[in-house]
Amino acid sequence: MGPLLLIGSAFGVRRLVFDTEDQPAVLAELGYSHGLTPRENPAAHAVLLRELDSYFAGTLRRFTSAIDRRALRGFRGTVLEFLPRLRYGHTASYGSVAEAVGSPLATRAVSNACSHNPVPILIPCHRVIRSSGGLGTYLGGSRAKLALLRLEGAR
Repeated sequence: MGPLLLIGSAFGVRRLVFDTEDQPAVLAELGYSHGLTPRENPAAHAVLLRELDSYFAGTLRRFTSAIDRRALRGFRGTVLEFLPRLRYGHTASYGSVAEAVGSPLATRAVSNACSHNPVPILIPCHRVIRSSGGLGTYLGGSRAKLALLRLEGAR
C-alpha cells in the first residue's frame, strides 16, 4: 500500500492520502483552502492508527473512528454515506450502488463520487467495481484497490 498520510480536524479524519498522490500538494491545498497549518500529531489519531493496523492484519472489518463529514455533501455525500453498508469481503457494481441510493441512472456519478472519496479505506469505495467485474478507478491506483479487495477476500 505504501505510506498513508492522515489529515484530521477536530471533527475526525478529513483526508487519507495514498503515496501515489502528490501528498505535499494535498497538504498545500488543504492548508491554503482551509487556513490550516499542518503539524504532526499521531496521538490525535491513535485509535484510527490502531484500527488501520488491525484492518491490514485482517482482524478489523468495520472502522469506528470519526470521519470529518463536513465535505460530504450532495449526491457525492449520499453515495459516500451509503458505502459503509457494503459488507467486508463483498463487492457491488457502480450501477447497483446508484440504484441503492435512489438514482438508478447515476452510474457515472457514483463512479465520480467513489474516485473523489476523501477517506478511502475508511469509506470502502474499493468495494465498488464495474458491472463487468473490472476494477474501475481508485484514488490509490488499481494495485491498491486490488490489494484491498484481496485482503478482504472479496467475492
